[in-house]
Amino acid sequence: MKTYILRQTKSVEPQKSIRSPRPKPATPATTVVLLGRPDATAKGLVLFTGLDVHNDTIAVSLAPSDSTEVRRYGIIGGEHDDVLKLAKKLATAHPGAFLKFCYEAGPRGFALCRCLRSHGLDCILVCPSKVPRKPGERVKTDRRDADDLARL
Repeated sequence: MKTYILRQTKSVEPQKSIRSPRPKPATPATTVVLLGRPDATAKGLVLFTGLDVHNDTIAVSLAPSDSTEVRRYGIIGGEHDDVLKLAKKLATAHPGAFLKFCYEAGPRGFALCRCLRSHGLDCILVCPSKVPRKPGERVKTDRRDADDLARL
């Protein structure tokens, strides 16, 4: 038979929250500042950089804001340093253009986005389930529909 020794529990006092009063937000001036930079859309060219992130590689596509053309840049390595090198190359190749990176949120997580933002670059994450679709628009899957099976 086991013997248990019961101790009297210590009472726990709630912690006192030490909060400093929140500073009131300043009224914005005529220009909007994002990460220490003025709004790039007011200045001119924005170069959107789409990233298709995989474990070992990242496929890159570019879309300048002044045209409807989307062109494939190529495939780079999957490390954060490779993306930072790409950002440096794009900044020198397109002087005066504001770089905006974008990739699909997935199993790679938010680490790349945090890395880009910590280096002063703008990054947008897209959640595929939140992209608006037309009513009745189907999502392509590998499964066959009942209609396809009926035709066979």
